[in-house]
Amino acid sequence: MAFGNRLINTNAGIPEGPEPYINLNNVSVQSDSITNTFYSDSFSLSYDGTKVYFGVASFGSSVFYQYNLSTPYNLANKTLDGTKSLPQSFNYITAQEWSKDGSIFYNGGYSNGSPPTPVMSNFLSSSFNLLSTVTTTSDLLGLNQNTGIMDFSQNGLIFMKKSDITNPYSSHQAYNLSTPYDLTTANTGVYQDVAIPTRVVSGIQGNGIDCKFCNNGLQLLCVNYFGYYPNYTTSKASLVSYVLSNAYDLNTYTFDKEKDISINIQDRVIGGLWVDKTTGDIYVPRYDSKQLAHFK
Repeated sequence: MAFGNRLINTNAGIPEGPEPYINLNNVSVQSDSITNTFYSDSFSLSYDGTKVYFGVASFGSSVFYQYNLSTPYNLANKTLDGTKSLPQSFNYITAQEWSKDGSIFYNGGYSNGSPPTPVMSNFLSSSFNLLSTVTTTSDLLGLNQNTGIMDFSQNGLIFMKKSDITNPYSSHQAYNLSTPYDLTTANTGVYQDVAIPTRVVSGIQGNGIDCKFCNNGLQLLCVNYFGYYPNYTTSKASLVSYVLSNAYDLNTYTFDKEKDISINIQDRVIGGLWVDKTTGDIYVPRYDSKQLAHFK
């Protein structure tokens, strides 16, 4: 599939086929949750589980730590491969995403009081290798708003984002792409703009930090957060599941389940969400404690 002068291999990366429904009633934190030596705003895994990526943001540039895993998906055995600075125009990274073949790495985030913040598309000369040669472009998608949440449908033809993660009442937006993973081919305007309410335990209205499609687009899994200023000792965080009666159709959402993960997320900020769509494993970066919580 052509992408400008590049080629997207839509047969690579995520295996086509069934993705599991994630039942939050059965999810628990795992023993291989890890601690870093740095604050991390976002996280992702390569689709074969052999590399992990932590994002550390500052305005104008982000540093990404790339690690190799000697055993796929075993976070306890990571070795630093190197770091890469990538340009951006926002203060905080809250989302990472990959094209199916690993040739494009996307990062998005927000800036306090200074939108817009575009999605950054980073074209890599070597798949899933941020240390390779990178060419970066930015895409506003016609919206003058912060970009926090990002995900694609399995075929790369639907792109989802949230207009402003700092506003609990802002909407989720979906775009049709005429070329998989090519944000420049988004149809004019938003084909869906849906206010999905964020939920945080104990009835607290929080910020929807990140969301991912699961179960072949029949489930939307989100991580939500609320921190009490100034000491944040009673911060609340939860995983929230919505079911979609039509695949990838945000208009058809219904609340499913919510799981309190506050005991695992006693932090001022949590930094996004990553879901392994083949196994259903969930990863949530914890900013202040420099940890990555793994749920399964």
